[in-house]
Amino acid sequence: MRIISTDLKFIVISSVLLLLSGCVTQRSIQEDIRQAHEEAYYDWQRERELSADSVAGEQSLTVNDASKNETQPVITGELRLEDALKLALLYNRDLEQVVEEKEFAEGQILSAYGNVLPTVSVSGTYRRLEDVNAFEVGGNRIQLGALDNYSATLSVTQPLFDGGSLGAGLRAAKYYKALADENIQARAEQTIYQTQSLYLQSLLLQEQFNVSKERVELSKAALEDVQNQQKFGTASEYNVLRAKVDLANARTQMININNSLEQALSQLFITMGVSQQSKITLGDSLSYEPADWDEEKAIHTALLNRPDLAGSKLMVELQEESVKSSYSSYFPTVNAFFDNTWGKPNPIVQTQNEWGRIWNAGISLNWPIFSLNREGAIKQQKSALRQQQISYLSMREQVLFEVHSAILALENTREAVEAQELTLDQAREGLRLAKAQFEEGTIGQVALLDAQQSLTEAQFNYFSSLHDHALARLDLNRATGQLTVKVSEEAKRSIPVLRQNN
Repeated sequence: MRIISTDLKFIVISSVLLLLSGCVTQRSIQEDIRQAHEEAYYDWQRERELSADSVAGEQSLTVNDASKNETQPVITGELRLEDALKLALLYNRDLEQVVEEKEFAEGQILSAYGNVLPTVSVSGTYRRLEDVNAFEVGGNRIQLGALDNYSATLSVTQPLFDGGSLGAGLRAAKYYKALADENIQARAEQTIYQTQSLYLQSLLLQEQFNVSKERVELSKAALEDVQNQQKFGTASEYNVLRAKVDLANARTQMININNSLEQALSQLFITMGVSQQSKITLGDSLSYEPADWDEEKAIHTALLNRPDLAGSKLMVELQEESVKSSYSSYFPTVNAFFDNTWGKPNPIVQTQNEWGRIWNAGISLNWPIFSLNREGAIKQQKSALRQQQISYLSMREQVLFEVHSAILALENTREAVEAQELTLDQAREGLRLAKAQFEEGTIGQVALLDAQQSLTEAQFNYFSSLHDHALARLDLNRATGQLTVKVSEEAKRSIPVLRQNN
């Protein structure tokens, strides 16, 4: 029996058209990329418009969420650290990407259950024959089959035994889901750390900018005094020139610090996931908050709460399941099956051109007796398990080191803050005395400028010590797994919920 030639031609033509429909040119690819970049440009324009519509100088924080247009939110007003952390947890791109791992893990659990539960499938076919065989008996023509053939089959397969790999796969999927949760927690804590450290850096640069701005004002006043003294012949041209140079240096320093501040804020916006068109003022200030930690308690807290340490332990558990699964290749796989087929002509009696039914059921067994690949796979999985165990032990040692280092840094920065407070008071008093003596004529301009420079350096060092102490406290919180932020019930529906650490 031959399939009709016209049907064959139809199949060939359909296949060619299907292949042609999948063709894509390099030009079309480049056009798609260009279109995506054009859309990004329009998104940037919308963000700029939102920023322009914002009220300049407003005190309360305003978030213009343009998510409907797939643009980043524009924030304006006073930004406090608490608000910055909440926005980062809502809009940070890296965190959004990691959160998707949870969906992937849930998909793996469904797939693992799918390997245990029965598989049900339905198939159907239609076949047209050019001719069928026939013969005559007693003047009656008996046809073997029919020109038009239909069939539909229902198949059910149920795994019964596979040496333990099904159970190992299900347990591994659950371990992977727990690992995804720990990865989300770790990414959330990293987001909190990055946001808070950038906010602290911005506060430091803001304070340094204010100090440099004050230094410029002092230099302006000093220049005016020297110019007045020159009119009365009590100051030389050299004194005026020196005052001008000091003012120029102060202005340069202020410009450089302001540039660093703008860059720090831009980096903070990136971490928060908000638009670069945002216009904010920092609502907090650097302050000294004493903190005492017991090292034994800190280590215990870290071992209980560090998500990266928990993730490393889960990787060991995952690999142990992989080793168990590899041993399943020593055992047979046993499946039960059932097939039910409806067909026309009757699948049992081909001479009957009517619908009929036939079924079959049974158990299949497949038992590989020898496979060198199996031995190699088991050896590889055992080696990978040992590597994960070593990695976990190394991670525990790293946690202990980070906690110890953070406590030492906290103590050192505490001493630095106390020392710089005294130095700052002395520098202020020194400048006050220098001004009085300069007005009395007992010291010259050089001594006054040195006193101003000493005060500026003392202020810089003092704010740097405050920043370093706050950063040391932040490092200790990260080392002990204590980075968190309070979020509202509304925010909990949009961001990964941070667990309550012990």
